[in-house]
Amino acid sequence: MMMRILKKYFALLLLCTVTGTGIYLPSCKVRKNTSAACAPTYTADIKKILDVNCAGPCHNPEKKRHGMLDLSTYEAVKGPSADSTFIGAIMHKDGFTPMPKNRSKLDDATIEKISCWIRNGSPE
Repeated sequence: MMMRILKKYFALLLLCTVTGTGIYLPSCKVRKNTSAACAPTYTADIKKILDVNCAGPCHNPEKKRHGMLDLSTYEAVKGPSADSTFIGAIMHKDGFTPMPKNRSKLDDATIEKISCWIRNGSPE
């Protein structure tokens, strides 16, 4: 009789564990964000941001001759965007020179769009 009760409780415990694991683990799984919400491209999304905040005022071909980074074209941005210094500066992280220089940090949605673009391999 006692063995029967223990078997029932064990089966119930096992069922709860399996069900709980089935609900909990998928919610913790790290997935690469490939949704339309995170699919910016340089041409459609990033160029406008960089032109207004970076290339227009400072990071352009003219200033490149004076040793500054050129961020005016996809070809010029592709390499630097892969370096952690690029996003670290945009995010105003400690240890990085905050960009845009002498201006407020870009809004969180804009920074997330740039970060997403980089995470997706900086597509043109």
